[in-house]
This record gives sequence, C-alpha cells and structure tokens, in this order.
Amino acid sequence: EQNVYNKAQVLLPPDSFEEGDIVMGNSEDASLAEDLNMLSQLHEPAVVHCLQCRYASDKIYTAAGSILLAVNPFKDCSFFFNDIVMKRYRNNGEIKGDAQLPPH
Repeated sequence: EQNVYNKAQVLLPPDSFEEGDIVMGNSEDASLAEDLNMLSQLHEPAVVHCLQCRYASDKIYTAAGSILLAVNPFKDCSFFFNDIVMKRYRNNGEIKGDAQLPPH
C-alpha cells in the first residue's frame, strides 16, 4: 500500500486476508476523532493522519486522554473564543449533560 510515510507499494492478493484478520489502520470516520484514545490503532502515522484531518477541518484542538493537543492554525481563531463558547466551557467544563463538549 502506498502512503505518504514510506511511498512504498505492496500488492497483496485478495485471498491473503480472511474475515477477522487484524488490519493496522483505522476506519475512515476515525480521521476526525476528538480523542486519540478512540483510535483502534494508535501509532505515529495514525496520530499524524488524525491531526492533519482535524486541522484541515478547522478542528485545532484534539484530546489524548486528559492531555489537550493544539495545532497552530496560523490564522484568526476568534470564532473559537467568542463569549458564547467561552461561557459554555466556563460553566460546564468539557462535560455538558450527557454530551461531552469538543476538546478546547
């Protein structure tokens, strides 16, 4: 498989995998995981890919358990820090009722 990390291509015949085999990748919807601990495969390429996808979606904050990662967007982020958003986090922390607020 060719990827941005090693530029190598490995072709495997379709019959080389059986249902239930382990694959060292995450599902596509894991690309925007708010917490890196939610990735089924937690390794450096998976973490970098998730952070790149979140950055491309203007989600500059990502949790890694109790640690907050922030990627500098090099642009105005006033929409992250308006009075409404700040009040939500000030009053509720990261937990709001049954729903968890995004990392911030």
